[in-house]
Amino acid sequence: PRRFIWYQSVAVEVFEYDEAGKAIGYGMEWHMHASSINSGEPLFPYHQPLDALHLGLQYDLDSSRIVAYTLPAWSGKTRFAAWNPSVVSYAVSTLNDKISLSKQIVPFYFDSADVASFQLGTGVSAIDSLHDVYYVAMPSIPQVPGFNDPRFYQTKLFGINLNTREDVLGGKILEHPVVLLEVNTQTNELFALLKEESVSEAEDSKFFYV
Repeated sequence: PRRFIWYQSVAVEVFEYDEAGKAIGYGMEWHMHASSINSGEPLFPYHQPLDALHLGLQYDLDSSRIVAYTLPAWSGKTRFAAWNPSVVSYAVSTLNDKISLSKQIVPFYFDSADVASFQLGTGVSAIDSLHDVYYVAMPSIPQVPGFNDPRFYQTKLFGINLNTREDVLGGKILEHPVVLLEVNTQTNELFALLKEESVSEAEDSKFFYV
């Protein structure tokens, strides 16, 4: 049944109240939400609490696991503090009608300072289940003293080997934003849909497949 489930990470705003019922604060909670791809109905036994927002979720059918990267919360973050996103894996088990998700942190960190400091929620990812490689696209903002404009960025593409924790792509820089990633596990090829921004408002943006 786990092969017909749509997983997504959701954020829930939680308010704190005093004895008079007045809101005195609020916080955020994150959850793994599961629903049937056939009926759209929620599958509550598969729901799981999370310690941070997860993006780029991919389900590995061969290993029955969910792979994603974490997006740390804004709460308590200073302006110059790094995001330090990390990669996580959840092994999904449904043996003996008991549903469990076993979390494993993949000790890979996006060592590029521009990626860690200016984390944006792209969520563009793909997984090569045959070779255990998790691909994820991250924004790379040029580090110019006195000028850090998030509108001007390149895309840095990582290929994280989930066994060796190595980046098989070496943080490859792309000149165009990544819209979609796909993997052919049989040929070990990665494909991407890229967006070419228009040079003027009168022109439409173009997309091309590589």
